[in-house]
Amino acid sequence: MNVQRHILGRLLVIRLSSIGDVVLTTPILRSIRAALPTVELHLLVKPAMADGVRHIPHLTRLHTLAPRLADTVDALRAVGFDHVIDLQGSLRSRRIVSALGAPSSGFSKENWAKYRMVHRWLPGAPVQGVDHIVTRYAPALAPLGIALDAGGLGQAVPRGRGREPAVGVVVPEREAVDGTARERAVGLVHPPRDQRVD
Repeated sequence: MNVQRHILGRLLVIRLSSIGDVVLTTPILRSIRAALPTVELHLLVKPAMADGVRHIPHLTRLHTLAPRLADTVDALRAVGFDHVIDLQGSLRSRRIVSALGAPSSGFSKENWAKYRMVHRWLPGAPVQGVDHIVTRYAPALAPLGIALDAGGLGQAVPRGRGREPAVGVVVPEREAVDGTARERAVGLVHPPRDQRVD
């Protein structure tokens, strides 16, 4: 199904988690923005992922998943999307897409191929490689007539205070809940004086 690009006013991209995969949506968002400079480009993520993508300049609006799925769907319905790109491919994201009722596209997670590659399930069989996640995301753009650009990965980080450079540390979601993640991350950026290399 090819969508006529000139009728797209609002586009939603869904990638709920995890932080690495959410950040890897940046080439997709940049490609959409380059091809459709006037489209309202929205991204839906879990609340814990929001700070990692909040400053992406290609986005019009960032949405976070509410505790109740129905609340998320209601909020997204109120916006009204012309097309939804599901880069999560989970039961939850498919439920959101279905409830919104807008035309949609997605990608192949290649779970079986990944499983076979990791576990070498068939002894003696050649191991087939699995494409990088960004490459696997690209077919989700095809119905819009958009090709993935060659710009690589990118991430927007807000400027530091004054003239000092900003340093961004993204803590995996599982680590963020144990309470020591912040201290460990700060230790990476500002190690104790006796451990610094000058």
